[in-house]
Order: sequence, then C-alpha cells, then structure tokens
Amino acid sequence: MTESVSQGPISTVTPTNGEEGTKFKRKQVEAGVRMILQGLGVDLEDENFKETPARVARAYYELCSGLYSAEKKTEEIFGKSFFSDYRGMIVVGPVQATGVCPHHLLPVKSTVVMGYIPKERKLGLSKLARAIKLYLAKPVMQESASHALVEAFQSYVQPDGVALYIQAKHGCMTDRGVLQHNCEASTMDVRGLFKDDSGVKTEFTEQVRLLLRRS
Repeated sequence: MTESVSQGPISTVTPTNGEEGTKFKRKQVEAGVRMILQGLGVDLEDENFKETPARVARAYYELCSGLYSAEKKTEEIFGKSFFSDYRGMIVVGPVQATGVCPHHLLPVKSTVVMGYIPKERKLGLSKLARAIKLYLAKPVMQESASHALVEAFQSYVQPDGVALYIQAKHGCMTDRGVLQHNCEASTMDVRGLFKDDSGVKTEFTEQVRLLLRRS
C-alpha cells in the first residue's frame, strides 16, 4: 500500500538566491518535509505549519549550499593566488561554519583555524574563510570535510605546508541520543612542514590555542 502525501498549500516563501541552475530539488524536499510532519501527527492546516515545508527546504539549501557550488567556487577561491616573497606561517581563524551531519541531518556548528606556509603563491585572507565555509556547508563527516579541503588547498596553492583544525558541536550528540550538550569533536589535518617539522606543528597548535581563547 502506498501512502499518499498531501501537497499542502502553494508556498509563498521566496526561494533562496542561487537555487536556480543547481541540482537542488525544492519540490521534493518540501514533499519530504510534509511526509515527516504527517508522520509526526502534525496538523498541516495549522497556521504554524503551513509554510514549514518551504521554510525547511530553504534552510536546508543554505545548510547544504556547498553541495551545489563546491567545484565552481573552489576554482574561484583557490585559482586566484598571487606571488609573495613571504615565507612565514599564515594563520586565519576562528572561522564559524555550519553544515549538517550525514547520519541524522542535524546541524554541525564548527569553529575552524587554518594555517599554511606559502612557497611562492598566497591567497587573500578572506579566501580561506570562504573555502572553510564552502567545504563544511553540506551533509558531510567532519573528518571527510577536513581531508577534502586540505587536499584541494594543496592541489591549487601548493604550499610548503598546510594545517586545518576543526572543533565542532554535532547536533546528533548534543540534541539526541547521548545528549552531551557541551561535547565537541576536534580534528587536525597537517601536511608538509606542519607534519614533518614538530616545531612548526607546535607553533600552529599554540596559534590555535590563542585564537580560540580570544573568541
């Protein structure tokens, strides 16, 4: 037996800018949300829920926007570097980024610090923040996002070293299940000099500690 899903009222919520031309299927997302609400026993005619499917669809488009622009945006962000004779460490953070866990689709709120040592080319500082937000704005495991971002940075910029520290609160741990409201997960991905030179890694770790203390 196939369960029918009410299509509900026509949405008056304006689509998020950028949806057009992507693989995001708003109508399917809205239909799925209606099915969830019906499964929960919610009255879809209640004025508090009439626009809920459209609002949730818009929210998930924003939370998962990295799915729809990663390839294009990566080229835009990392493809525009410039020469610099600076050979010291560059550290940017803390950068706030939000995505969702792939297992429960609950929010993951990350605080990120990224550092690198340029070889010849360097990026504008805001590019690092943009890249971090892009790679975390999707349903992805924290470890996988870290690996993908570092790999892309290595490939495009080819620094002498790069390091990425992510500290995140996962909704699947704070709001359900074990209900550990203060629990956080941290990952650190290091390449090049950050991996091979313990002094460089120690300096980055200290920078992370200082930046997070001030935030």
